Amino acid sequence: MAMRIREEAKRFGIHVFEAPPLSRALYYTTEIDQTVPEKLYRAVAEVIAYVFAIEAQRPGSEELLKPDPQIPTDMQFDTSGRIKNPV
Repeated sequence: MAMRIREEAKRFGIHVFEAPPLSRALYYTTEIDQTVPEKLYRAVAEVIAYVFAIEAQRPGSEELLKPDPQIPTDMQFDTSGRIKNPV
């Protein structure tokens, strides 16, 4: 599904921001239409702010730095959905 979304974005010239650790944390801790977990607010806010900055960017201005959202240790999942660093 994610690959299909990326292909469609490319086809329409839409910028794709990738943050696999954040994507996994959201995927494994939420359902569709569910509130983002409070522990992920800051990481999600950083990505949203970056998206708004891209949309407001003027042609010829310098490239924006991509955020590196920090994910709490207890929300870091591997590709199988297991916590990476269990306490």
